[in-house]
Amino acid sequence: MATSKRCDKVAFMGISGKYHRMTNFTEITTNKNPREYSRQYVDEEFERADVVGYNPSVSYAFDYDKDNPVHGLIKDIVDKELVGDEAVVEIIMVDIDDPEGENDGISRRWSVVPDAEGASLDAYTYSGSFRANGEKTAVKVNSADGWQTITKNGKSGGGSVAADGSIVIETRLDTDGIEQGLDEIERAVEGRLSAVENGARSLMDAISAAVGSADLSESAAALISSAADAILGGAGSLFSAALE
Repeated sequence: MATSKRCDKVAFMGISGKYHRMTNFTEITTNKNPREYSRQYVDEEFERADVVGYNPSVSYAFDYDKDNPVHGLIKDIVDKELVGDEAVVEIIMVDIDDPEGENDGISRRWSVVPDAEGASLDAYTYSGSFRANGEKTAVKVNSADGWQTITKNGKSGGGSVAADGSIVIETRLDTDGIEQGLDEIERAVEGRLSAVENGARSLMDAISAAVGSADLSESAAALISSAADAILGGAGSLFSAALE
């Protein structure tokens, strides 16, 4: 049996675009806090119960280190009594199965709910809980400094974890670059076709001038004029269709 060690499941907190390992914590305990729907049907002697939701939280406690950026962020929230979005942090829980490669993580936003500080005479301590403030997201992470910090591979939000534990992959494409490229192509096509139309118009003018000065039969002149009109009309139709 391959037993997982507690130290192999590590938490990282996002601070200014970088994810720092949450060190010197004496407690990081996850509580799922499931919500149940219990009932007893009249034709049965027992009660049924279904889990209908979760209200997860994480209990925390740490010995304050003034040089630790994670401690500093939580201390700032506590000391300033910040509320709302100012008291929300992102935490990624990582199972370090492959210390040298890529590992799976679960990212989520949490509200910091402080509880107590200074409860020990041995070290200055802080304690409280993180309460869920959004959906959790499955991510891939790696580290270049021995898992002191981590980097999310690719764009964040690649998939979400539903309440039943299934992973939902986000397949919507970011079309901003595609639309910009199509706009550039349309402008280029418009310029080229405009030049074609102008050239066709100049050709028709030249043919008309030649017909007017040449000693041609009426049928020959009409044929040349019709050909010129067809060239101009075809160029105009191509120009309009390309812009639709």
